Amino acid sequence: MNGMLLSLGFVVAIAIVEGVLSWKWNRSYFTFGLPIFQRRVERRGGLAGLDLDELQKRCATAAGAPMMFQPLGPNEIAFREKPMGGLIHYMPLMRGVIRHRPEEPTVVVAGLVQWYILALAAILSWAALRWHAMVVVVYLGAAIAILYLIQGVRFYRIASALKPLAIP
Repeated sequence: MNGMLLSLGFVVAIAIVEGVLSWKWNRSYFTFGLPIFQRRVERRGGLAGLDLDELQKRCATAAGAPMMFQPLGPNEIAFREKPMGGLIHYMPLMRGVIRHRPEEPTVVVAGLVQWYILALAAILSWAALRWHAMVVVVYLGAAIAILYLIQGVRFYRIASALKPLAIP
């Protein structure tokens, strides 16, 4: 049992580190990771001239936390949900980045999985297998699927909001 508490403490430590990196808009944190969402949008002008306030308005939802955007350079914009900003509160599964390669006529909206989710899933799966409680793995999978569905829809909205903002 002490090992399980230590493992959960490790997950909390990862979540705290991720929270700080996210709050500080750390470039490496927002650009390096395991992509679990990706949508390519045609945008001939790349990210030049993109109005982030207008993008934020276009992808806002009534219940969800507002999205926050931060340029990381001329070809990358990090984004995340404002912590505790909406009616619906949940731990985010992904952080996002909008990327543009100058040689391509598209931008990519990518969602990178949060590291604490991977650690939590591994620890809980290991514990469930050890204690022969496969129902925990099923519920964990369902919870992750629901989080992905919520955030996937929100990230899809961002990609869709970029289309009308494209430079002619």
